[in-house]
Amino acid sequence: MNQPQNNRITAFYVENFKAIRKGTWFELNNLNILTGANSSGKSTLFNAMKIFTEGFVDGDFPVMDISMIIPEAGFFENLLNFNSTDKHIWLGFRYFSTVFNGKIEVKYKFVQGEKNTSMTVAEVVVKLKNKHLLSLYRPSEYAFEIEYRNKDNDLIRFEGINDENNPGEIVYSINLENLAASRSSELYQKHEDVFSVLKRNFPDSTWTGELLEEETYYDRLPFTRISDEIYFDLTGDSFCNLYNKDGKYPIFYDDDQGESHYEYKKKSSDIGYQDFIKDYFHEFFAELSAQIRFFYQKRLYHLDLVSDIQKRIIDVSNLNFKIVNLSRENKSEVEGSTYGSLLFMIIIRRDYGMFNWLKTFDLPGFFITREIDNGYHQVMYVDEKEREINIADLGKGHAKLIQLMLAIGYKLFMLSDEDSGKRKSRNEQRQTIIHIEEPEAYLHPKWQSLLADFFVKLTKHHNVQFLIETHSVYFIQKLQLLVAKKEIEPEDVSLLYFEQAKKDVVFRKINIRKDGFLKQSFGDGFYDESAHLALALIDPNNQN
Repeated sequence: MNQPQNNRITAFYVENFKAIRKGTWFELNNLNILTGANSSGKSTLFNAMKIFTEGFVDGDFPVMDISMIIPEAGFFENLLNFNSTDKHIWLGFRYFSTVFNGKIEVKYKFVQGEKNTSMTVAEVVVKLKNKHLLSLYRPSEYAFEIEYRNKDNDLIRFEGINDENNPGEIVYSINLENLAASRSSELYQKHEDVFSVLKRNFPDSTWTGELLEEETYYDRLPFTRISDEIYFDLTGDSFCNLYNKDGKYPIFYDDDQGESHYEYKKKSSDIGYQDFIKDYFHEFFAELSAQIRFFYQKRLYHLDLVSDIQKRIIDVSNLNFKIVNLSRENKSEVEGSTYGSLLFMIIIRRDYGMFNWLKTFDLPGFFITREIDNGYHQVMYVDEKEREINIADLGKGHAKLIQLMLAIGYKLFMLSDEDSGKRKSRNEQRQTIIHIEEPEAYLHPKWQSLLADFFVKLTKHHNVQFLIETHSVYFIQKLQLLVAKKEIEPEDVSLLYFEQAKKDVVFRKINIRKDGFLKQSFGDGFYDESAHLALALIDPNNQN
């Protein structure tokens, strides 16, 4: 078994979003293969992840324009599962926490914004080892008096101070028992005084309080970061969160020239409240924010393999990757070098670059590019006889392969250290997931099967994961063979088969055994279709 991938997103959660109604965790391995019938929900997972990728660019509590992120959706109601009566969506992710030495689950509840073409965050729930640890709520969604059971069936009670000078912009709920048990006994003993005060004032062990007191809250909330503003306000304790509502009244309605506030601050200092927040939340919030950065730094990447690549002259402004200006001269210059232009090295070098990639498909040549004008290029394939052939004169299969390699090569360059010109080691590279729809399009069966070799090689040499939607039996069967030949471990492959049920999309994870055989079978119309056709061919009733 592989060891836990520290600080790496290992699964994504989807609930009540488009085709997926029931809450579902999708494990993210090195190779994630999504297959099944048409309109069975394969694209739903990526669209859900795309909301995070596009939405969290500005802050951790975004107000998102749906028409910009998923233009085909239209309105928020069109994102909801059509068999559900719920008016919200749950999306989230899971990772292995080095701070807590256990699995962390983070789930976001999205509701419609002020406009029906927008959506916003109503609640964030964080669980540690399947136990509730922390929740953040938008009071505008739950009002100021809260008493309800959250998603994990925890009873949440809170009464904010409904005053124009104390709007209570974000309400938090922390399970004290789970927080105390989350770290070492030595750390708990260090802050036992703080826990005693909190447990006395919150006898049900649900510590609730308020955050973000700035008057410009409604303008700045979408730009708020958990590791910055929320941690800062939790540390500053502007709402005197050591006490419950009754304990706050003398402070917020102070008529004794601040004496009550002074006494509170002294009490907070005496028991070490700020050190308590720092020890329990600083590293954790930083780690949590690092996971969110995975999305808004666009490390979830969609390859849009458009047909423009096969034009004789390419306008690269329409493509989502950069065309590299390669020539025979810089090919020979950097082919065997260690330094120099790292991008050329990734594209060209024989050990891990596109020479090797092309050889996977029994293509002995290489390709070069020429910049014709600002933004316009030609891409030429140079065959084994040194003939230069414009990709417009190649078949669609050749052009599709070249486009796939250019797009992946450029993304791998972005993972590397551009300044030093050195390729980072696999362990130093940041996690990146590349989503590709039907890479087998236009490829004949042999090349479809060799796609499996290609993606397995990439996962070996780079810290990159693939989310691949495919209908190719050849691709999947070759992947089984590579498992049997020990080119890739079975646990590094996630093979998901999607099916349309009566009221929901269901999927089954099909495990590959070490000998390459499948532990479960596919649905009708996949592996069995060729057998059905063969039987139909020899059936005398079908012969003239």
